[in-house]
Amino acid sequence: MEMTRDKLKQYRALKKEIASLDKAIDKLQDRAIDIPTVIGKVKGSSHDFPYIEEHFSVQMDEPREADAINKRMQIKRKRKEECEKLALEIERFIQEIPAVCQRDPGQYGPADN
Repeated sequence: MEMTRDKLKQYRALKKEIASLDKAIDKLQDRAIDIPTVIGKVKGSSHDFPYIEEHFSVQMDEPREADAINKRMQIKRKRKEECEKLALEIERFIQEIPAVCQRDPGQYGPADN
């Protein structure tokens, strides 16, 4: 993939977004721990013949809230993965630059050419 000036300018923002996404994922994981437990019913069969269908009560996380948190975490993890991939591409490009003073994209600020 070709490296453009616009992609290089995104590097700092990508790093900030990755840090922000990490914090958001941590908060969602904390919320996932605090999901209230509810009593739910499931179907099953008895252990012995004639294996009659029965309903059992089980404790589980509140399904709607757990699903919503899991979906948000999945979206944020996917976005973080995309940002990390692009940041890695930029870092590899920068490492290919021979002059040492030009390697750090954030050291001297944006170029005004």
